Amino acid sequence: MQKAIILGAGNIGAYIASDLSKDYKVTTVDNSAENLSKISDKVATIHADLSDQSFVYYVVKDYDIVVVALPESLGYDAVKSAAHAGKNIVDVSFWELFKNGTNRMDELNKIALKEGSTIIYDAGIAPGINSAEGAYFDIILEGKTKSLVTKVGSIPFDKKRGYFTGWSPNGSIEEYTRNVVYVKDGKIVEAPALSERKNIKISGIGELEEALTDGLRSLTYNLNHIPNKKELTLRWPGHYDQMVKLREMGYFSQNGLSVGGSEIAAKQLSEILADGTKNAEETLNELGFFSDSTMYQTKNGIIVPRKVALDVLSNTWKIKENDKDILVMNVIANDGNLEYTSQFYAKHDSKWSAIAMTTGGATSLTARMILNGEFSEKGAFPMEHLGKNMKLMNYFIKGLSKRGVTYDFSVDGI
Repeated sequence: MQKAIILGAGNIGAYIASDLSKDYKVTTVDNSAENLSKISDKVATIHADLSDQSFVYYVVKDYDIVVVALPESLGYDAVKSAAHAGKNIVDVSFWELFKNGTNRMDELNKIALKEGSTIIYDAGIAPGINSAEGAYFDIILEGKTKSLVTKVGSIPFDKKRGYFTGWSPNGSIEEYTRNVVYVKDGKIVEAPALSERKNIKISGIGELEEALTDGLRSLTYNLNHIPNKKELTLRWPGHYDQMVKLREMGYFSQNGLSVGGSEIAAKQLSEILADGTKNAEETLNELGFFSDSTMYQTKNGIIVPRKVALDVLSNTWKIKENDKDILVMNVIANDGNLEYTSQFYAKHDSKWSAIAMTTGGATSLTARMILNGEFSEKGAFPMEHLGKNMKLMNYFIKGLSKRGVTYDFSVDGI
């Protein structure tokens, strides 16, 4: 029996492990004993520090495929270590494609070609399936696509719940702070995160708010004949107003702030940061920033606001027992005459969140595709490379459907 190792046992990693364990021998590695305790009994577990890259290189050696389901801060290094070990890899993580002047896509491709292995990165729902779908639409439009847009969001089924997240809270904060890179009129441009906000209506859900986020990923640099490409993230109306206020007050800053004393409560920090900010109290109170139940240690009277924000929001955004989520994603492509729109939709079932079913489902299907020999090209590839193959695109749509994700498709004249 072929063997798979999953690096990361969070919400997404747990789903991937459960899905692959139906047909393969699976081992999951995580630094959280609590996460590992929730993994299926059919899956072997290893409790270890995955920031230790020499350990990653060693532990993946005996497996047929490595699936990386780690936070952004750990993802790329783990992929690179597994690549040097000569392993086939599927990565769901969000890591910067360029850093310190290095093109990480090219770097991984060189390693994979040298080792004779296959690496597929950003293999979730978005980025991931949306990129594959965009490439597929472009083929239908005979390479004449003028605009390619993804609108995607994982949101609570109950609108009153506001927001919770099934992935790293720090990932959400990064999404709300990091400048957006997208393509406009054939040029790569930057914009502040959460710009171009507006309310829209999504079929089957109702009114949501969209905003620019840095999710275009490798599509920024591929399918270069398409002059306009961007991704917008969907939330219930009102959420982005809260996040913009926190950002403007400096709560997402990683720079040290002088507050004096050896410790400080969230409420005290809020009083400092919100000073002079109009209508901030309601937002801060609703999100838990007026709590004085936890004291945060400073370093010589200095504290990093994001440390407190991450702790408070992790508690506010933590999935509670009765929380249910939905995920909706529209991929829209047009050539100036016709507009193709697809919609992927999933709802939390009795066991798994919608974000796990979609992101984890896409990653698991990608791993299965390599294990089954349906994709055997050597090198490192983004998901849009797979979307150019109609057979593989149908494989993903059918596979997601079996995992509880519905798919609709429409064509309209412009």
